[in-house]
Amino acid sequence: MDNKYLSWEEIKSIYPNGWVSIIEPETIEGEGLKRGIVIAYNQDNKKLCKKTKKLIQNGLQFKRMTFVYTGEIPYIVGLSKLEIHNVQN
Repeated sequence: MDNKYLSWEEIKSIYPNGWVSIIEPETIEGEGLKRGIVIAYNQDNKKLCKKTKKLIQNGLQFKRMTFVYTGEIPYIVGLSKLEIHNVQN
């Protein structure tokens, strides 16, 4: 990872359908993430957390951090397909 700021669109393009750890995120109220510095990426959020934890233990310094999924979430997390169908109809 480069330690350079990337826009949200760049992050989604470079790291598709996975989880990213982003330090120094900049947000726009009501719109979400504008840009940040990607320090880790993985399709598995547990592996991402382990990698991020290791970076912090090795001295990574930052003021703010966030974890973001870059893909589309096709359902409401925590609801079954039947419940989603009922919500949509």
